[in-house]
Amino acid sequence: MIDVKKVRELSKELTVLYAEDEVDIQKELNNTFSLFFKKVIIANDGEEGLRLYKEHKSEIDLVITDIRMPNMDGLEMVEEIRKRDRDLYIVLLTAFSDQEYFVKSISLKIDKYLLKPIDQMNFINTVYDIANAISQRKLLSQFMKENQEAELRDREQKTMLKITEAYSLPMVIFNGEKLLHCSNSFSKLFSDTNQMLLKNLSLETQGLFESDNGFLKSFAGYDDKYIEFNKVKINTTSGVKVFRIYKKDVEFSGVDAQMYIFIDITYEEYLRAKAESYTHSLESMVVKQKTSKRDEEIIENRLHNNSTTDIIEESSNKQHHEKISAKEFLSTVNPSHITEIQGLYVIDRKFHEYILAFEEGNDDK
Repeated sequence: MIDVKKVRELSKELTVLYAEDEVDIQKELNNTFSLFFKKVIIANDGEEGLRLYKEHKSEIDLVITDIRMPNMDGLEMVEEIRKRDRDLYIVLLTAFSDQEYFVKSISLKIDKYLLKPIDQMNFINTVYDIANAISQRKLLSQFMKENQEAELRDREQKTMLKITEAYSLPMVIFNGEKLLHCSNSFSKLFSDTNQMLLKNLSLETQGLFESDNGFLKSFAGYDDKYIEFNKVKINTTSGVKVFRIYKKDVEFSGVDAQMYIFIDITYEEYLRAKAESYTHSLESMVVKQKTSKRDEEIIENRLHNNSTTDIIEESSNKQHHEKISAKEFLSTVNPSHITEIQGLYVIDRKFHEYILAFEEGNDDK
């Protein structure tokens, strides 16, 4: 004998659509159904039952219907429902006089039949069988869903790993403080002495990058607003290299993560330093030329009125205090030097254009 409590435990979350035109039977069975099901939706005929099914399709787990009803009988209603759902559980309430409908009902995939008047134990057994089947189906559906999601996450992770390894750019992926993955090209940047740091790498890890002014000491110092300041120095086996770091939000293994991409800007930094050296040298050269020329004028104009010592002191003061205009400065610079500096600025501007294109995902650049 089936335990009624167990049946109720299985069926307590189910919603049933019950179609019956006889008011007394409808009231009696509704009271019984309410003991087992979470919700009972009542229809007075097949036409109303079909309408209520369409309105509550997403929540209905089971249909229990009489056969003989006005406007639209139970089998006609079931036939319309089956056009929309081949798997919904359906129970027919039948009488001995309904035998002519039996053959037609077979083609409609009826799950259970209950003979009127309904026997209590027969009803309990029917509810148990259907509730258990629905429960197993939901568990199977949930398992398949979770399995599909796991497979999807696994494929996404493998795809992401292939992407990180397909490009020579060093990349590392974090989920908050937790390291999820670092590419081979990232690991190869560091000498054997830093391999232990890589194994326990986090956003706060220090010692991986050179601690120079103007450069990041760890990932934690990353500035989302001023990306041009996100530079690191790394002492590699081939010498010191400079990288600019870019952070991208990605999904990795089904979780939100952050990918840090390293762009080698060692040559850019070299060109920048070279340009600054040119500028400094030119400024020094012009100052010396202007100072020398002015000193000659001072000595020539005041030779007859001042002592040599006074002239030298005045010339020295002018060297420290005299300013020249940009136009005067440029007039003294060798044009070839200007061309070289402009070339360096063009290279620098082009590099920043490529970086912006990379940020926007423009592969054409």
